[in-house]
Amino acid sequence: MKKIIATAALLSTLAGCSASEAAAAPQEKVSSYIAIQVAEKTDMKSFLGKLSMFHKSQLIKTTTTKLNKYVGKTWYVFSGSTPQGWDCSGLVMWFYGQVGITLHHSAYSEKHAAKPHKFSVSKAKMGDIIGFPGHVGLYIGNGYMIHAPHPGALTQRIKVATWAKMNWTTDVTYTRLITTN
Repeated sequence: MKKIIATAALLSTLAGCSASEAAAAPQEKVSSYIAIQVAEKTDMKSFLGKLSMFHKSQLIKTTTTKLNKYVGKTWYVFSGSTPQGWDCSGLVMWFYGQVGITLHHSAYSEKHAAKPHKFSVSKAKMGDIIGFPGHVGLYIGNGYMIHAPHPGALTQRIKVATWAKMNWTTDVTYTRLITTN
């Protein structure tokens, strides 16, 4: 806990001195910026539990923005788990690792990391793990997901319904590991 407080204090000072976008932002954005920096600099799961809903939402949005940079650029690599190459569960594992949550490198394990729910895509939230038979992806909003589809393919942004239809399945679940706004 002392490490988190010390890191937050240091980042607060640095944010006030050097982060022009944070310095010009309202107080809420500054504290969100600091929380995100602390979460990125520490690998402590407990920190995430202490964040407010606003901060959790900002952390998921920031990490989703980072993930979007790899769409169309990162190849599917069996057993890969980095932006240099990943499979479906490796992509999800990497995403959640960015926010301090450790997952197993397995589509089944990730889908069941919390209770999977079957509900309409309209109830899905950014950062939810989307589970299909033998496959996972990340919900990013507006009916879309990002995933590593199969060998020989680049990381892809696609409508959840389109992927389900292409794979002849209605077995789509949503697993929420972080509750956000």
